[in-house]
Amino acid sequence: MKNIDRFNEAFGHMEHRVMGRRLCKFTLRHRFWLEAMESPVVRGGETSLMDLELAARVCAIPFGDIDRKLPRMLERGPGLLGKLGYLGRGWRGNTRMEYLKFQAYMMDHGCPPATWDEMAKGMEDAEEGQEGGSLPGVLGLVTGLMRGACWEPETVWALSPGEAEWYLAGVFMHRGIDVGLKSAEDEAMEAKLKQRTEEKEQNAKDAEVSQSGIEVEEKAKRGGAEVAEGDAENELDREINEAAEG
Repeated sequence: MKNIDRFNEAFGHMEHRVMGRRLCKFTLRHRFWLEAMESPVVRGGETSLMDLELAARVCAIPFGDIDRKLPRMLERGPGLLGKLGYLGRGWRGNTRMEYLKFQAYMMDHGCPPATWDEMAKGMEDAEEGQEGGSLPGVLGLVTGLMRGACWEPETVWALSPGEAEWYLAGVFMHRGIDVGLKSAEDEAMEAKLKQRTEEKEQNAKDAEVSQSGIEVEEKAKRGGAEVAEGDAENELDREINEAAEG
């Protein structure tokens, strides 16, 4: 995906429904809560319909209400209607389909800029080579943007991951830090290199197939010659035997 497409994807969002729920904008705060709950939809690993149901419930809460409503929701658990609704959605649901829908939802709010170097490398350059332990979860992105743009935490937490990455890249570039952002020319060159590599691989496969065909043909010819030679020897033996009998 080109950077212009990644930018449009990060800032323009469609409506998403997972497990029958209409999902809100996927903010860094939603990401934090899913990571805190060790949800496999963001941590990776095998994902069940129950995992998708819980993730959908979290992401159906608007940003302004999530810190108030989510702890209460987790504390009291789903009510009778919630359980019946989940049973109905679970009976009709398809785990793979719902999982792909949730991944599309996160991708719609993700899509950071494509760079030649990792963003962390630019942050290390900004700190004049200082190194230390990495911050947990999305906190590194939040604090980096708070420091770079001098924004309040509430402003940063309300951003989607993709928006935050783009803003942070812009802050770095305005400070003269090379984040390795790919230009349209870079992407075109990368596409050409990829095409050439694919063509070389295809030519190598074609040459291998052609060589195999030649070997099969030569083997068939040798086999035919051996058969013909064997037939000639058999004919000679038959003539000798007939002459001896005569």
